[in-house]
Amino acid sequence: MSPFEKQYVVKRCVAVEGDTVEIIDKILYVNGTMVDETYVYHTDESTYKKVNYNNDMYQKDWEQAKFGDLFGIQARDNFGPVIVPEDCIVAMGDNRDVSFDSRFWEPLHKQHLKRTPLVIFFSFDPGDPATNLFKLLRIWEWKAIRLVRIGKVV
Repeated sequence: MSPFEKQYVVKRCVAVEGDTVEIIDKILYVNGTMVDETYVYHTDESTYKKVNYNNDMYQKDWEQAKFGDLFGIQARDNFGPVIVPEDCIVAMGDNRDVSFDSRFWEPLHKQHLKRTPLVIFFSFDPGDPATNLFKLLRIWEWKAIRLVRIGKVV
């Protein structure tokens, strides 16, 4: 469940408590090791540069869900390093360029986890990077509905 929208979303758990997470130029590293994410795709060729920010404040502000306000979309492609707090995970969407996830929310507390999805109900390409939920709801601007993914068993 998204801690901000109070709605159910499907994200992938990429790190658990105690793990160090960093994204460098759109590539995920957990505990210093590059993660082979064959399921991830990027729809935006541009890469946002890393924000120059105090490391201690970075961790604290991330844990307090301030990244959306402080950095906006800047944390998308270069994020961390952060350490996942106790009883939390880092959840990220597979379409990383348009996913509103733990990079922007905060570490996701395990109390928000529900269950593993069984089927992809609906899948679409919003076209431009969606920086918030309201942009995603502008269906007239969607680039495509991904029919090949709809109904796919996960």
